[in-house]
Amino acid sequence: MFSSKDVIQPVALCFLAVLLIDVQGRPDGAPSDACETMDPSHGGSPQTGPMPYTLQLDSHKVNSGGSVHFTIRAQPPNTFAGFMVQARNEKGRPVGVFTQSENVKPTECFGVPANTATHVNHHPKTEVTMSWSPDPNYGGNVIFHATVAKSMKEYWVRQRARPLEVVRT
Repeated sequence: MFSSKDVIQPVALCFLAVLLIDVQGRPDGAPSDACETMDPSHGGSPQTGPMPYTLQLDSHKVNSGGSVHFTIRAQPPNTFAGFMVQARNEKGRPVGVFTQSENVKPTECFGVPANTATHVNHHPKTEVTMSWSPDPNYGGNVIFHATVAKSMKEYWVRQRARPLEVVRT
């Protein structure tokens, strides 16, 4: 016969696991079905108020053979658990490629490798910087769009950085 202890412990462990996932976010990056809308579909609704994070490019202009750094920075005392970033052209399509780093995982959207960047874990972060390079023959403006998740239920979708001019060389 089972005792109440035999039943309660497994149920409590399952509850704790669900709670940790809910608080911390997806452990391995944004889902591929978020490519178009950039909505992580965590549950809940995207936040509509001011985002407690800044989005910053290290340059206003880049040559088609160069690269720029894009940073997501939390305003103290905030942290974030996850992110998804795309550099979109005037038609709203992701362009260019992101480079793999310790906290950044390039991923594929719309069949194009590395045109989207996401997190590699759900550990709390105060800042993440990523490197992006435009396509070799691209010229024109791009706007970096970022979805930033404080938790599974608190996130901001498709927040925009200032435009970046890409000069075809």
